[in-house]
Amino acid sequence: FERDFADQPPDVIVLNLSPGAAADPVPASLRIAWLAEEVPPARWPALFRHDLPDVGLRCEFIESTLSVAYAQRWDLRAGFLRAIIPNYLDGLKWQNAVARASADAAAWRAGSRTSTYHLLDRFLDRAREKKVRVVAVALPVREMYPLDDGLIAALDRAGATLLDLRAAPGLSPSDFEPDGWHMNPSGAAIFTRYLAERLPPALHR
Repeated sequence: FERDFADQPPDVIVLNLSPGAAADPVPASLRIAWLAEEVPPARWPALFRHDLPDVGLRCEFIESTLSVAYAQRWDLRAGFLRAIIPNYLDGLKWQNAVARASADAAAWRAGSRTSTYHLLDRFLDRAREKKVRVVAVALPVREMYPLDDGLIAALDRAGATLLDLRAAPGLSPSDFEPDGWHMNPSGAAIFTRYLAERLPPALHR
């Protein structure tokens, strides 16, 4: 919020609530590299407190601020492998997406996933301070998923609007990519029309 909307906040922000999208992430090396580039030293205490809770992640962050090559090492590695292996990135993205979707779907079905929403709380607080309306859209995926009680509570506390479109009509399993999460062009067209119908009334609640 601080980076994109601090100076000119929009009237409305629409959030993606596909499974796990709003939960606190585990900072990966790519995200740490972005943080090292974007976050000034004055904001490091808050960063360590909220985003980088353990010593290992903090050390990786500090190393990333000192060396661009270290911060971007995974990009450099991917660039090298992409140069020597045809379709390397496409295959890697597909493999990671399938693995993540399978693991998350199993956890959601089993009810074993425990999520926190500290980052979302902070985002919603800033939006409320700036008088920005937030509409959170639960997107459809191939397999139905539950909405976490903690997520619903966070949205309620902030006065955000929840738009539950998980069961968008007209979508079939063939309208999704192999990972089961992303819609293909036909699915995107169907859902876009449905979202265009449902979003305006949600803005006037």
